[in-house]
Amino acid sequence: MATREDIDLMLENAQTEERIPMLQRYVQECEKIARHLSQALEGELPPRTRAKMEDLRDYALEAIEILNERIAEVEADRADPEYERRRAERLARQREAEERLEQMVERAAQAVSGFFRDLADKARNVDLAGTMAALRTPRAECPSCGASCPQGARFCPQCGEALAKTKKCSSCGKTIAASARFCPECGERQQ
Repeated sequence: MATREDIDLMLENAQTEERIPMLQRYVQECEKIARHLSQALEGELPPRTRAKMEDLRDYALEAIEILNERIAEVEADRADPEYERRRAERLARQREAEERLEQMVERAAQAVSGFFRDLADKARNVDLAGTMAALRTPRAECPSCGASCPQGARFCPQCGEALAKTKKCSSCGKTIAASARFCPECGERQQ
């Protein structure tokens, strides 16, 4: 059974359709839908089903009116002596738009192709053994910029920030956390 979406699609297509036989076919389809729904409505139906079917039948009948109006518009346009010129101009604009679209697609395809070609070139130049060894090397994260730093490094190779946030106790000289307010060794207050 046809749905409201089927009728909507025919109406949408009819807005730009200029072939009268195609428009007439849409009318015939809508008439067929309305006829089938009218026949189905003659029998016993639950109230909700009946209401939905009546609504769809009425919509199909409205669509028939709209399609017949569109056929009359197309026929009137064809009777206009300027019709062929306007139609030729419209078709030329459509062809130009299609050509521009094709050129854009071609340029995009070339750009993507170039990207993957560059990526493949870079992949061939990668030292996989060195990269894998570097990945296996324990790393630390810079607390300042978040860069990955080799384990044991004292300063970040990206921002130069000291990685070990430590300081010497002002009293006993013991290495303590830079954020410590008191030395855990001697208890001296830190500045």
